[in-house]
Amino acid sequence: MDTSSMVVEWAMAELIQRPELIKRAQEEVRRCVGRSKGKVEESDLHQLHFLKCIVKEMMRLHPPVPMLVHRETMHPVTLSDGYQIPPKMMIYVNAWAIGKDPDERLEVFDSERFVNMVSPAMDSSEHYNFKLIQFSKGRRIYLGKNLGMVMGEVVLANLLYSFD
Repeated sequence: MDTSSMVVEWAMAELIQRPELIKRAQEEVRRCVGRSKGKVEESDLHQLHFLKCIVKEMMRLHPPVPMLVHRETMHPVTLSDGYQIPPKMMIYVNAWAIGKDPDERLEVFDSERFVNMVSPAMDSSEHYNFKLIQFSKGRRIYLGKNLGMVMGEVVLANLLYSFD
């Protein structure tokens, strides 16, 4: 299953349980795009801040790939707590678990969680304290990240724009 369809499916599943969020997102989309245009396009997405918050929260709570690509240690590694990892050990990053720290109420869908962090300059996991790393990080970040997110946001925005 690809990222864009996951964005739409999980976002709709979360929104259906929260009619007040559907209404708020619809109002934002319809206000920003206007009725005369007929559909939401990629060029409209920069105005849809609340929609982006919903998508980021959905991606945190329901990452499309819960276990990120594994890495292999090349040398012995000692973690800050003294735990030692030998060379040639496969390491997996559990994005699903990272996004659900119970100490921070991360098991709850909260559309306001990313409200102050939706600008393109803040569109990296460093600004989210690593709560949003569904596409991995660094040099080996998922190449389809932008395409998957944009397509999912456009489809979701058009559903909200066109249907009640």
